[in-house]
Amino acid sequence: SFESRNMRGDNAAILSEAGVRVLISSQSTHNVSSLRFLVGNAIRAGLKWSEGLRSVTLNPADVFQRNSSYGRLERGKKASFVVWTGDPFEPANWAETVVIRGVIQETQNRQTRLRDKYKKQLGL
Repeated sequence: SFESRNMRGDNAAILSEAGVRVLISSQSTHNVSSLRFLVGNAIRAGLKWSEGLRSVTLNPADVFQRNSSYGRLERGKKASFVVWTGDPFEPANWAETVVIRGVIQETQNRQTRLRDKYKKQLGL
């Protein structure tokens, strides 16, 4: 039922321990920034870290039969990945480098340029 949706934070852990392949989704592209927090919450509630990572990489590629090109960093596959300052499922960390299909993406934007400008002016 709708009322029982997301009632247990440990659902992903329970399913994974039972041998079910878990996929975690933000449900829409406009909420994709929340995906790492959803996985982080599942890990906090008992999902193994490695299974959390699989839930957003290998498992979707396998389930949607895209594993010949996506889901793993291997020669011949489309290299799309993010290099984080630390654990990607910890809110205090951020993306240092973003690579989409082998092309490094610009991570600087107006906000980061203003931050750097005023940090420099304040001597921080």
